[in-house]
Amino acid sequence: MGFWLGIAKKENIKKVLDTGKFALNEKDHYSNKIKEGDGLILYGSPKRIHAICSVTSHPKKDDENIFGERKLVFTINIKKVSKTPVEFSPFISKLKFLSKINNVESRWATSLMGRSIKPIPKEDFDLMSKSLK
Repeated sequence: MGFWLGIAKKENIKKVLDTGKFALNEKDHYSNKIKEGDGLILYGSPKRIHAICSVTSHPKKDDENIFGERKLVFTINIKKVSKTPVEFSPFISKLKFLSKINNVESRWATSLMGRSIKPIPKEDFDLMSKSLK
């Protein structure tokens, strides 16, 4: 089982939650690693965790282009497990996937720029999940 941080623009969070589809950026080369049953934390502006989701499909090419951006060419279906937004800031210094960044408190966002999805350790997924239940 894999664990992921799904990153969406503020204007796309509602579309993701309404449609149950999450679009992947083609330059993020994880489409062959994401599997049905994986866990996904939905992150977006303004620096919030918006939902905990379960991945319910393998990534597939999708010409529908739900966000109007051509570079987002794969989608996965997701199911909301929880949807009570919480601030992301309290987790920054505790997350293992950010731990190698110098000056993490001020530079953490650079590791998310231009990405649609990022693998995270189970410990990070569990830490953030507990806050939304």
